[in-house]
Amino acid sequence: NLQKGGRPAIAGGHAGRLSANTRVGVILGGLIIWLTNWTWVDTAVAVLIGLWVLPRTWILLRESI
Repeated sequence: NLQKGGRPAIAGGHAGRLSANTRVGVILGGLIIWLTNWTWVDTAVAVLIGLWVLPRTWILLRESI
């Protein structure tokens, strides 16, 4: 598979950045829970990560078909 310009297509080329962003979110969420005992932060972080990932997976799916 080649992208425009003849460059090789790399599926999930931004996976490293995505993974780093989710790790930061999980760590910050855990820190907030630990400091404040606000357990609802866990759900909020999970929803935010899902919203962050969803458009990128959709793009990846469209490129793979």
